[in-house]
Amino acid sequence: MKNKISNLSYFTKRVKDNGFVAWKIFNNYSEMDSRLWTVLLNPGAESIYITCRKIMDEGKNSLPEFEINHDFMKLHKNLKIRTLSMEVVISALIKSGARCDSELYREQV
Repeated sequence: MKNKISNLSYFTKRVKDNGFVAWKIFNNYSEMDSRLWTVLLNPGAESIYITCRKIMDEGKNSLPEFEINHDFMKLHKNLKIRTLSMEVVISALIKSGARCDSELYREQV
């Protein structure tokens, strides 16, 4: 699952590379649960929760679904995106008003 958008480490690295602060919240959901993991983007600023879900009913060619929950975004309060592209997720976040320059909780390098 390396370098796949549904891989938690890959996803968080890519959003961090694009200037967001990302915290891994949870990745130990039950096998009966469709959720794979949840991250928090820009804590203390926009505080956006993104949960990756596996879609069970589409077989081998299924796309992961990203449920984006927030209270600040201009367009959609709760957005669902099905894609294999990080660019689609990043673009949707930026278009909705998420900032990729938050200094709150940024790791000091």
